[in-house]
Amino acid sequence: MATTGRQRTRETTPPGIPRYVVLRRGPRLVAVSPGWCWPGFLLPWLWPFTLRLWAWGIALLGCLATAHGLYLAHGGTDALAALVAVELAARCAAGCWTHALQLRRLRRQGWRHVARVLAISAEDAVVTAQARHGPE
Repeated sequence: MATTGRQRTRETTPPGIPRYVVLRRGPRLVAVSPGWCWPGFLLPWLWPFTLRLWAWGIALLGCLATAHGLYLAHGGTDALAALVAVELAARCAAGCWTHALQLRRLRRQGWRHVARVLAISAEDAVVTAQARHGPE
Protein backbone atom coordinates (compact mmCIF):
# COMPACT_ATOMS: atom_id res chain seq x y z
CA MET A 1 0.00 0.00 0.00
CA ALA A 2 1.53 3.28 -1.08
CA THR A 3 1.25 6.28 1.18
CA THR A 4 1.32 9.89 0.14
CA GLY A 5 2.26 13.02 2.00
CA ARG A 6 1.20 12.95 5.63
CA GLN A 7 -0.50 9.55 5.54
CA ARG A 8 1.98 7.58 7.62
CA THR A 9 0.83 4.25 8.90
CA ARG A 10 2.35 2.02 11.53
CA GLU A 11 3.78 -0.14 8.72
CA THR A 12 5.80 2.79 7.32
CA THR A 13 7.07 4.01 10.69
CA PRO A 14 10.77 3.21 11.09
CA PRO A 15 11.31 0.60 13.82
CA GLY A 16 12.77 1.80 17.11
CA ILE A 17 11.86 5.47 16.73
CA PRO A 18 9.41 6.57 19.43
CA ARG A 19 6.44 8.88 18.98
CA TYR A 20 6.20 12.00 21.11
CA VAL A 21 3.30 14.27 21.95
CA VAL A 22 4.47 17.89 22.02
CA LEU A 23 2.56 20.30 24.25
CA ARG A 24 2.81 24.09 24.59
CA ARG A 25 2.03 26.58 27.32
CA GLY A 26 3.08 30.09 26.45
CA PRO A 27 6.52 30.03 24.85
CA ARG A 28 7.50 26.71 26.47
CA LEU A 29 7.28 23.36 24.72
CA VAL A 30 7.50 19.92 26.30
CA ALA A 31 7.54 16.48 24.68
CA VAL A 32 6.25 13.29 26.32
CA SER A 33 6.35 9.82 24.85
CA PRO A 34 2.95 8.26 25.62
CA GLY A 35 4.32 4.72 25.60
CA TRP A 36 6.30 2.61 28.04
CA CYS A 37 8.23 4.44 30.79
CA TRP A 38 11.46 2.63 31.72
CA PRO A 39 12.32 4.96 34.62
CA GLY A 40 8.82 4.33 35.99
CA PHE A 41 9.37 0.58 35.72
CA LEU A 42 12.83 0.64 37.30
CA LEU A 43 11.97 3.11 40.10
CA PRO A 44 8.21 2.83 40.69
CA TRP A 45 8.45 4.26 44.22
CA LEU A 46 10.42 7.38 43.15
CA TRP A 47 9.78 8.28 39.50
CA PRO A 48 6.14 9.49 39.82
CA PHE A 49 7.26 12.01 42.46
CA THR A 50 9.89 13.44 40.08
CA LEU A 51 7.09 14.08 37.56
CA ARG A 52 4.85 15.61 40.27
CA LEU A 53 2.30 12.80 40.04
CA TRP A 54 1.66 12.87 43.78
CA ALA A 55 -1.43 10.65 44.01
CA TRP A 56 0.07 8.05 41.67
CA GLY A 57 3.34 8.01 43.63
CA ILE A 58 1.55 7.70 46.98
CA ALA A 59 -0.62 4.85 45.65
CA LEU A 60 2.40 2.93 44.35
CA LEU A 61 4.38 3.60 47.50
CA GLY A 62 1.42 2.48 49.64
CA CYS A 63 1.09 -0.79 47.71
CA LEU A 64 4.78 -1.51 47.99
CA ALA A 65 4.97 -0.56 51.67
CA THR A 66 1.96 -2.75 52.49
CA ALA A 67 3.46 -5.69 50.63
CA HIS A 68 6.81 -5.27 52.39
CA GLY A 69 5.08 -4.87 55.76
CA LEU A 70 3.06 -8.05 55.26
CA TYR A 71 6.20 -9.91 54.25
CA LEU A 72 8.07 -8.72 57.34
CA ALA A 73 5.11 -9.53 59.62
CA HIS A 74 4.37 -13.02 58.30
CA GLY A 75 7.50 -14.16 56.46
CA GLY A 76 7.56 -17.48 54.67
CA THR A 77 7.50 -18.39 51.01
CA ASP A 78 3.85 -17.45 50.48
CA ALA A 79 4.48 -13.94 51.75
CA LEU A 80 7.61 -13.70 49.61
CA ALA A 81 5.66 -14.80 46.52
CA ALA A 82 2.98 -12.20 47.28
CA LEU A 83 5.65 -9.52 47.75
CA VAL A 84 7.26 -10.37 44.41
CA ALA A 85 3.86 -10.37 42.68
CA VAL A 86 2.89 -6.97 44.13
CA GLU A 87 6.33 -5.55 43.31
CA LEU A 88 6.11 -6.77 39.70
CA ALA A 89 2.53 -5.51 39.33
CA ALA A 90 3.52 -2.08 40.69
CA ARG A 91 6.50 -1.90 38.33
CA CYS A 92 4.37 -2.86 35.31
CA ALA A 93 1.65 -0.37 36.28
CA ALA A 94 4.22 2.40 36.70
CA GLY A 95 5.82 1.53 33.36
CA CYS A 96 2.48 1.47 31.52
CA TRP A 97 0.70 4.48 33.00
CA THR A 98 3.26 7.03 34.21
CA HIS A 99 3.64 8.88 30.90
CA ALA A 100 -0.10 8.78 30.20
CA LEU A 101 -0.78 10.28 33.62
CA GLN A 102 1.90 12.91 33.04
CA LEU A 103 0.20 13.93 29.77
CA ARG A 104 -3.15 14.13 31.55
CA ARG A 105 -1.67 16.31 34.32
CA LEU A 106 -0.05 18.67 31.81
CA ARG A 107 -3.30 19.06 29.86
CA ARG A 108 -5.20 19.85 33.06
CA GLN A 109 -2.59 22.54 33.82
CA GLY A 110 -3.32 24.32 30.56
CA TRP A 111 -0.76 22.82 28.21
CA ARG A 112 -2.25 22.38 24.73
CA HIS A 113 -1.45 19.87 22.03
CA VAL A 114 0.92 21.12 19.32
CA ALA A 115 2.05 18.05 17.40
CA ARG A 116 2.67 14.34 17.44
CA VAL A 117 6.13 13.61 16.01
CA LEU A 118 8.61 10.80 15.54
CA ALA A 119 11.96 11.66 17.11
CA ILE A 120 15.01 10.07 18.69
CA SER A 121 14.64 12.03 21.95
CA ALA A 122 12.31 14.48 23.66
CA GLU A 123 14.64 17.37 22.79
CA ASP A 124 14.56 16.42 19.11
CA ALA A 125 10.76 16.22 19.26
CA VAL A 126 10.60 19.78 20.62
CA VAL A 127 12.97 21.05 17.90
CA THR A 128 10.94 19.28 15.21
CA ALA A 129 7.69 20.77 16.52
CA GLN A 130 9.26 24.24 16.60
CA ALA A 131 10.43 23.85 13.01
CA ARG A 132 7.02 22.65 11.80
CA HIS A 133 4.73 24.93 13.80
CA GLY A 134 6.81 28.01 14.52
CA PRO A 135 7.85 29.54 17.82
CA GLU A 136 4.30 30.45 18.98
